[in-house]
Amino acid sequence: MSIHSLFQASFTKPCLAGILFLGMLSMTSMNTCRADLAKGMEKIGTFNAVGGVKGAAAGPGQTPGSQRLYLDYMYIGDTIEIVSIDPKTGDYQTFPNPVASESGSYGLIQGPDGNMYMGSLPNAHLYKLDTKAGKLEDLGMPCPGEQYIWDITVAPNKKLYGCTYPNCKIFSYDPATGKMQDLGRMDPQEKYARYIAAGDDGYVYVSTGTVHSGIVAYHIADGTFKQMLPEADRGKLFYTTYCGTDGKVYATGMGNSFLLENGQATKLEKGQKAAPVLSKVLLPDGASVKMAGADGDQKIETVLDGKVVESHPYLYHGRALNIFRFTNTPDGTIYGSSVLPLYVFSLSPADKKFQTIGRWGGGESYSLLAQHGKVLLASYSAKAILMSYDPAQKINPGDKPDSNPRYFSYEGADHAWRPHALIEGKEGKVYVGAVAGYGSLGGDIAIWDTQANTVSAVKNPIRDQSIASLAAADDGSLYGGTSIGGGGGATPTQKEAVLFHFDTTTQKVLSQMVPVAGAGSITDLIMTPDNKLIGFAGDTLFVYDPKTQQVIHREKVSVGNLIYNSVVFGPNHQIYGLSSAGIFSVNPATYAVKLIAKSPEPITSGGALIGDQFYFGCLGTIYRYKLPTQ
Repeated sequence: MSIHSLFQASFTKPCLAGILFLGMLSMTSMNTCRADLAKGMEKIGTFNAVGGVKGAAAGPGQTPGSQRLYLDYMYIGDTIEIVSIDPKTGDYQTFPNPVASESGSYGLIQGPDGNMYMGSLPNAHLYKLDTKAGKLEDLGMPCPGEQYIWDITVAPNKKLYGCTYPNCKIFSYDPATGKMQDLGRMDPQEKYARYIAAGDDGYVYVSTGTVHSGIVAYHIADGTFKQMLPEADRGKLFYTTYCGTDGKVYATGMGNSFLLENGQATKLEKGQKAAPVLSKVLLPDGASVKMAGADGDQKIETVLDGKVVESHPYLYHGRALNIFRFTNTPDGTIYGSSVLPLYVFSLSPADKKFQTIGRWGGGESYSLLAQHGKVLLASYSAKAILMSYDPAQKINPGDKPDSNPRYFSYEGADHAWRPHALIEGKEGKVYVGAVAGYGSLGGDIAIWDTQANTVSAVKNPIRDQSIASLAAADDGSLYGGTSIGGGGGATPTQKEAVLFHFDTTTQKVLSQMVPVAGAGSITDLIMTPDNKLIGFAGDTLFVYDPKTQQVIHREKVSVGNLIYNSVVFGPNHQIYGLSSAGIFSVNPATYAVKLIAKSPEPITSGGALIGDQFYFGCLGTIYRYKLPTQ
């Protein structure tokens, strides 16, 4: 799969578009691509913030009797950062990542030997943090070829068991002997083995999904396994399996709760509650240690019997955090969002200073748009799937008329969507094109009337295809490009991406066609002044004439892997866009494509055009390039 496809096809990856790509860039890119800036190119600044916490657990410190809170932070495109915090003082320590390719981890847990264990992404290594030596060690890949280790549990036999993606496997690791074993695939079709818990009954229970969720019981003694749920209780997404405070294993999800015992799943009756999750952050004296407070004013607190007995400032301040998308307002201010977690920031190009506006979710905004003095955000795993932010007003988040940002949604919305396309139509309404959520195919076109403050949607206008790109026509209609992929875990049923014509009045698809045979996605659509539609399907540029409803030009291009929906009209009536390699131009008259400036680092996000300055992102850093004016 191309890097462009990885960005465009978040549906093929578990968390977000481009997560594997950014992990591949990772330390190699950062260490080898710091070339001198090309003529006309300038570094503006780097966004720094605390990354997303993917696990927290208490465990021993280096000195006898001491305890620490261990946190694992994800920095996509950069590195895992494991932070150890002394709850008695607030002092912290970080540990060098032993595998440069790994940018995040899940499943942090204390092992039976007193060491901390976790699984990595994007190449599914098992790590051990030796708590006595204070060293993070790579134990290797339990299941070569896997990309994620999602979760880890400890069984009564003092072995670790973990679960993986994309082949729905589980594995075991014995800390006493160092033996690691791939225990095989738990479902013949599903890609995710997502949550795992071990009971005292000789079984390990693992949740599978996302297309046809289930719970598998793996019998440790003989290696047999079976799906436990009846067909009526299986749907999309996942069940969460966990060890409860009563020592038993439970599964919850889709409005159901199950007791998992002796290889059987017993559904709990309505009103019958499952035991709470057994905390991983308990100290030996029964106290719990946690982070508390708002971003920028966090504390490490130790709580015993409901009372805070220790409190210290949170001293860890993070590192460069990957920028996912951004836009600019008419006054030249850039607004953008980071990925995992979703911080919203502003940047003044004049003084080159970032200002963090807030942390508005755990995921990322896939597209941003400036309209009528406001910044519109379409996001995944955020406070809301659609948000309208007014920089002139104080922060007051919510879904009320005076909220800022104001949250929006619509009936039947898929809150795990990936909204890649966000454009303003001729009549002032805003249109959002999206990839479906986990386990699903198809994608909505959301219609956001920002004056009336209403949102509606056309569900799955192209069967089993996601909406990857949109462009507005002079007559008020839209053209869209699709992708054959869907949400994480879904398997495509269609073979080719299509270009479609959408009537915004009737909200019907007027026509559709395949502009490039065999292409899996269509992105970066833009309408020329003479009413020709230019787009990209993989490494092929095509030109579509709406009058004749024919493709009048096709050409293979070699400018690097495109950043999705980044093309704009710039000076001299030329089209400019971004690829991983740099900035390219398209002549709207001749359709000639040229890479006009190489980037000092692979471009991963963007862009924003302010006058003749084209802004783009390389992981956590924003650059600008002065476009030619003649």
